Amino acid sequence: MSDTSTATKVGEVIQSMRLADEIRARNRVLIQNQENGLPPFTDAQMAENKLDVNFSTKTCSNLLATARRQYENAFGKTAHYFNVSLEDAPVDKALEWGQIITKEANRPLKRSREYWSLIRETGASVMLNGVAIKMWFDKDRQVYVIDCHRCRPTDLPEHAKPKRR
Repeated sequence: MSDTSTATKVGEVIQSMRLADEIRARNRVLIQNQENGLPPFTDAQMAENKLDVNFSTKTCSNLLATARRQYENAFGKTAHYFNVSLEDAPVDKALEWGQIITKEANRPLKRSREYWSLIRETGASVMLNGVAIKMWFDKDRQVYVIDCHRCRPTDLPEHAKPKRR
């Protein structure tokens, strides 16, 4: 496969992602306006539908606050973010080894102020836009990435986007 063929295919994929995101972006604006407590209708929609009252009950904002609290509690109150089980380990050692790996793998996450800040800062974004990739840097500038169910680079908060060194 030639370099130009690969570059062309990558360009086509990027363009299709941009086009798809234009539709999602319009929908996100509507949702974010509701979350921010703006009235649901424009002046033109009010006139067209002969409506006299246009106000927000802030219900959506309250739901967002409740969801964010639950999100932070789910991540902050657990002893471990994940558990490891070893299916191929010797039966008599599998549980013990799995517990050790679980403890050691979770320790840097639980001790990381940067990671906890990332969880808190991206909570509202997750509520509005869904699950996205999470990444942060430790003091040695090592990059950590947690995969996602659905990754859209355009939805990444600014602080979670890859930084140039």
